[in-house]
Amino acid sequence: MRFGRLTLGVKPRIAAVITGGLSSSLLRKAKRDGADLLELRVDTFRRLALEGLKKDVVQARATGLPLLLTVRSATEGGSKGLDDQRRLLLYRELTPLVDAVDVELASTIARDVVGVAKKKGKKVVLSYHDFGSTPDDRRLRSLVGRARRLGADVVKIATTVKDREDLKRLTALLLKEEGLIVIGMGKRGLVSRVFFPYLGSLLTYATVSAKTAPGQPEVKELRRLFSAL
Repeated sequence: MRFGRLTLGVKPRIAAVITGGLSSSLLRKAKRDGADLLELRVDTFRRLALEGLKKDVVQARATGLPLLLTVRSATEGGSKGLDDQRRLLLYRELTPLVDAVDVELASTIARDVVGVAKKKGKKVVLSYHDFGSTPDDRRLRSLVGRARRLGADVVKIATTVKDREDLKRLTALLLKEEGLIVIGMGKRGLVSRVFFPYLGSLLTYATVSAKTAPGQPEVKELRRLFSAL
């Protein structure tokens, strides 16, 4: 699996989550700290004028790092409360400038976003987030199957880990399926961000600015841990 020139699945890869907006210093920090990819969380950006966003994406592209575009729904942890019509417009306009897109599996615009991405030759991550629990095995497998039928190149499953059994269910899913990003959120899920990439999870996410999920570490800390391992 490749996002742009980046090969996923051969070793741990870190996506630096960019929130609030772009700056030269933030982009330099992400690259210096060891990011392999930039996730542009456009829903959190302070300025959402389309022409300005296009300039931001071009600036991010100059880092040489692959770009993952995410305009997250408020129902799955997104900011701004952007309605689906506006989110779809942003996906349509910005997808040609990035390497991959992430949209929620449950979103009403998921099918449209998949179509836009496929037409432009971009990879698609269909994602599921549960900020309260980890579903049972059957539900997790059902989500993966549904995402693949909808056209996902990669399926992202991020759930809240409350105990050891939750972590074991996520581990079992990762070992049984290919082409997944699996993340355990919360304090008890932190171990998943370090070790799941060694079990096949294609990306792990870290911050260079504000956290976008419970338990999300900094890029430089994850890179240090990977180097030690």
